[in-house]
Amino acid sequence: MFHPDPGGLIRWGNDEHSSEYYFLGNDPDPGNWEIVVGSECAEWYRTSGTFTDFLMHCFDGLDRARFMDRAWPGGDARYKPFDM
Repeated sequence: MFHPDPGGLIRWGNDEHSSEYYFLGNDPDPGNWEIVVGSECAEWYRTSGTFTDFLMHCFDGLDRARFMDRAWPGGDARYKPFDM
């Protein structure tokens, strides 16, 4: 099992534009973890709010990093389990 250092990043996904998605494990309650997004150009974006808030903002087109594709997620967005 993978255990990051306290307050560390836990990778949970990526997309076709080479952005990587992480949980910021800085709270004892995982429900309070923020999302951090890293781009292929080494730009970083830290969200506020929960995982659900992040997803809702992505689908609404609000509060997202400028490097994230404005067309994402498209109508064909699907979840694919992440292999470590």
